[in-house]
Amino acid sequence: MFCLHVFDGSKTFGGKQSDVLLKALSIDDSYKRLGMALAAMNQVPSYVRKKFCFATRIILVVNHANFAAQALYRRAGYRDIGPRRQGKSGTQFIYEFTLKEFKVLDADCSR
Repeated sequence: MFCLHVFDGSKTFGGKQSDVLLKALSIDDSYKRLGMALAAMNQVPSYVRKKFCFATRIILVVNHANFAAQALYRRAGYRDIGPRRQGKSGTQFIYEFTLKEFKVLDADCSR
């Protein structure tokens, strides 16, 4: 399961109106280490493109010490864009996935 925020949700992390913030990814413990997290992350771009046709980028924030999540996000095509911020648990990295690289034609989305 994942939680997405649009419009002002991404601004806290330097995002724009056209960004979608991936706020949370949750995998049930009984499904961990089975590739479900990567499968879910690989579905996020197509879901975002279909539901939020204005979106040009997905951003997320990950704690500096969460090496497993960082590796997962990189495998799913996200990249560390450099800005750092201080969160409750210390330094946080901001990652992005640029949707311009991922084109889906959607008849319900006119630009």
